[in-house]
Amino acid sequence: MAVSTYLPAGKATRKKQGKIHIDLKTAEEAIQKKFIRYDKEADGHFDAISALHKSVRSSDVNASLHYLARMLEAGEEPLYIVRRLVRAAAEDIGLADPFALVLAISTQQAVHFLGMPESNDIVAELVIYLAKAPKSRAVDDAYAKAKDDVQNQ
Repeated sequence: MAVSTYLPAGKATRKKQGKIHIDLKTAEEAIQKKFIRYDKEADGHFDAISALHKSVRSSDVNASLHYLARMLEAGEEPLYIVRRLVRAAAEDIGLADPFALVLAISTQQAVHFLGMPESNDIVAELVIYLAKAPKSRAVDDAYAKAKDDVQNQ
């Protein structure tokens, strides 16, 4: 496994000739942290975001927070996570709580403005809100029917 896998994001600096420079403080921090198995390039990436979405959909706050923390602590791009949560707010909650979409878009703006790790609590707040919100797929179902009607005319 690459050394940079164990380092906090952005802590290793590349020098000339492809060598990586790691100072003592960074090495000590990396040793103290538990390694989180997560591959952003493989199925684990999609499995985790899917598990988060399904946990929100099933109103499981604890599981939702678990998958959120797993992704964020492994260095997942927070805007990728929030984009999926915006979709969950529209698709799974919809008109049962229209404020969910407003909060999701506000979270996207806050993450973009603040960055990480300052946005951790903001994204967690959204996840909790969405998991606890009433659910309705009425808009998604109605649009699917209208689309089907248009395509079959």
